[in-house]
Amino acid sequence: MKKYFLITLLMTIILSSCEEDKIIFDGSQTLIAFSSNMVDLPIEIDATGSIDVTVNVTTLSTSERTFNVTVVEDETTAGAASYSFGSIVVPPNAYNGILTINGVDDNVTTTPEKLVLKISEGSDFITPTENLTVNVFQVCPVDESLFTGMYRIDEITPFLSGSGPALNDGGIVEVTADGLARVFNTPNFPNFCSTPRPFTFNLICNEIVVPLQNTNCACNSGTDYFGPSTSGHASYDTNDDSVFEVTFSNDVQNDCGAGPIQTIYRFNKL
Repeated sequence: MKKYFLITLLMTIILSSCEEDKIIFDGSQTLIAFSSNMVDLPIEIDATGSIDVTVNVTTLSTSERTFNVTVVEDETTAGAASYSFGSIVVPPNAYNGILTINGVDDNVTTTPEKLVLKISEGSDFITPTENLTVNVFQVCPVDESLFTGMYRIDEITPFLSGSGPALNDGGIVEVTADGLARVFNTPNFPNFCSTPRPFTFNLICNEIVVPLQNTNCACNSGTDYFGPSTSGHASYDTNDDSVFEVTFSNDVQNDCGAGPIQTIYRFNKL
């Protein structure tokens, strides 16, 4: 069952790739693809960082397998000295492997730069045309007890006409820590969709930055619907987490025809 799920998943990725370079799959080859097309690599200020990226394959082998990865130079903006990586390693009798990407604070700033990777082609396996984008940026340590707990959230910018609030305006949420990320559950556009989903913001060296993230309530595609503000990020104070603001872009891809709209939510700790 797991094998067929992986084949279906990878075939979906392949068929949705650039149609100019169609890949033919007859079931006899090995398909290999990144489990995600975008990840973050936060690097601690004056130090290092690392991330493990899962890679899926559709066949089993009794031996360990390795697959090479290369940089897509014309799409990469991150400095070569700020990152390093090895090969994808798939253990024996496994459908998943790991690519470890390491980062070092060499001219890295809080503004993300892109590292774009692709799986090298091989004669005995097939790879989709979709690459992996790694957002490389600098972070500063923040105690995980800060900016967590129960908060009331209020949208302090005008509602988008006809759409109402972007999140649960006036609602009570529980903010939890995941490293430097803070996550809470909230409906997206509660006037239309009531099912909560996670919303994430990152604490990046005195700035609160909202990464690209999906929505379950959109006009067409909910992919990368919310994202970083284009009008400046809100700041935070590690000595006082009682009140802070989160600024983000709403409808980043202009999916509903009015974006991106800059939206601000104020968090008041209860």
